[in-house]
Amino acid sequence: MDVFAKELTSIPRRRINIGFIGAIHPNKGIFELLEAVKICREHQLDVGLVIAGDGNSGKKTFLDKFLKVIGISQDRNAELYGFIHSNQLSDYIHTLGFSTNTCSFFKYIDIICFPSYYNALGRPVFEAAFFRKPGIVAIKNPFPDTFIEGKTGLIVEEKNPTSIFNAIRTFYVQSELIGKMGDEAYQLATKNFDIEKNAKKLLDIYIKLLQ
Repeated sequence: MDVFAKELTSIPRRRINIGFIGAIHPNKGIFELLEAVKICREHQLDVGLVIAGDGNSGKKTFLDKFLKVIGISQDRNAELYGFIHSNQLSDYIHTLGFSTNTCSFFKYIDIICFPSYYNALGRPVFEAAFFRKPGIVAIKNPFPDTFIEGKTGLIVEEKNPTSIFNAIRTFYVQSELIGKMGDEAYQLATKNFDIEKNAKKLLDIYIKLLQ
């Protein structure tokens, strides 16, 4: 059993299980997502958040050590755990740390959330789609071959916890959308991002060029 699978067996499932995977960094929108889960609890929504990722690379540079010495080190893990503890959300927000084996993670969650500041979907959204999981993303005017608002997931405003909360609540109230949009996300992903299909298309291009 992989690390994630073992951890997930001890996490109680909620009515809606949100997933976030990636570095614990403000630009990924993780802290807005935490605020959104807090709002969910304030509205008594039975929502859980599973976080797969880490705030520190493990490599400590001279700058990292210097910032720590002068007291302005930005330890994102400390911020994450501090938020969970101070808002009494340990029963609803669970951290898995980093792992390269994420299959169990994607199977466990119902929805992937990636509200980054980069106006981009991010790889986790595509990976989740292959597991029939819809997305909640902060993006403007996505290409129709990558993400379709209201069909493969929901779009939220960047840096806006309330917007994320509203998207979660939409799935919560209309839970049938999770399966419906998840299927649409899967269809879109297999059509445009299947490795074998795309490799064959690329090979065909090379063959035509050589001819």
